[in-house]
Amino acid sequence: MKIEKTTTENNLSDILINLEPQDYNEEYHKKIKQIRQSVNIPGFRPGKAPLSLIEKRYKADVLSEEIIKKAYDLFYQYINENKISYVGKPIMKFDNFNLDKDTEFAINFQIIELPHLDIDLPQDLELTKYNIIVNDEEINDVIDSMTNKMGQIQDVDSFSEADYVLLDFEFELDDSKINKFVSIEPKKEKKLKLDALKDITIDNSIEINVLDVFNTFEEANEILFPNEQQKLDTDKKIKLSLKFAYKIEPAPIDQVLFDNVFPSRNIQSEEEFRQSIAEVVEKSHKADTINSIIKQLTDYLLENYPFDLPKDILYEQMVQINNEQENGLTPEQISDNFDVFVENIKREHYLNIIAVKYGINIEFDDYKNLIASEYNISSDDLENDEEKKQLVDYMLEQLSKDSDALDDTRNVILVNKVYEIVLDKCNIVEKEITYLEFSELNKN
Repeated sequence: MKIEKTTTENNLSDILINLEPQDYNEEYHKKIKQIRQSVNIPGFRPGKAPLSLIEKRYKADVLSEEIIKKAYDLFYQYINENKISYVGKPIMKFDNFNLDKDTEFAINFQIIELPHLDIDLPQDLELTKYNIIVNDEEINDVIDSMTNKMGQIQDVDSFSEADYVLLDFEFELDDSKINKFVSIEPKKEKKLKLDALKDITIDNSIEINVLDVFNTFEEANEILFPNEQQKLDTDKKIKLSLKFAYKIEPAPIDQVLFDNVFPSRNIQSEEEFRQSIAEVVEKSHKADTINSIIKQLTDYLLENYPFDLPKDILYEQMVQINNEQENGLTPEQISDNFDVFVENIKREHYLNIIAVKYGINIEFDDYKNLIASEYNISSDDLENDEEKKQLVDYMLEQLSKDSDALDDTRNVILVNKVYEIVLDKCNIVEKEITYLEFSELNKN
């Protein structure tokens, strides 16, 4: 057995596995003997047919299966021993085998390798830690959202009365009639000129120019053609019809609401309720703070530790993988977002390199602690409250059955651990900011 690795431009690597008889003979002959015991050959008692006859019938299938299996085993062994990271699937290539004559076989695995990088976290690297303030306005918005979700829905006939509407945008584009149905919340919508729509009712449609409804063509296309190639670029007439509309009578802020939102907290007053809301929002903002630091860090790494990937091959692999998934992305969606996907692959690779360099390990207890924290379960609860312990164990079991969710959870744990390293190693500048200010900052 001989293994050779070569790397070409854009970190495209070939790992060539050269197999010799001693690499596969033992398993091959074992399988042939097993087949001899299990098949019935006319003219021979069970298990007594000559091995030469068994080989004549089954050699090609058994040998090719063992060669490929052995090649995969050696490939993954080589990957693990040499700590090689790669993205996508390994592509196996080999010349046609003459299984009757050949005894040595060469199988090549092509991978998109993620390079080894010696990353330092400099002490003078300035990163801003945004401490997001939870104010009364934000708490009120959260409570309004909750009371609306639990409120009573009432049908209405006009746009001006409604909290939620479904509009039909009808227009001509490229000699075709287009109908786009769009759900909006009039009180929150910022991309439409709402005054222009106030006279629409279930029985009264209007005709209006595009730029009398939308602020810009860009915003019009974001609403009418999300993730689509078609675009509006002329100020043409649009017919607007109201398909349905309803308003919400918010649920009262009372004991029923307290118990529905926080069933395990025994909240007795609106003040306690608001405090519990603030705690939940603070936890969400902490995640925003962490992700902001990690983005600033990986922005720095993208600039100072750049590397290339073979985009054409990576794109083909993404298309193939998504075709195999029930709800996978279309080739058009992959193409439209491809640069973001590639950038995120690089960001995650940087975090994995930092984890290795600074001795970050992800253990089983990390998953348990993360799940417990999501349910506000303390370490004392896990030791002393059997019901809460069973809840965490159940959620862990469900997580283990979903590989995508498991990967996402691992990434959250990794991000949190790298964040702690960054706080210790880099120059952190703290800044208090409201969530609205933070959101505006991240739009730019």
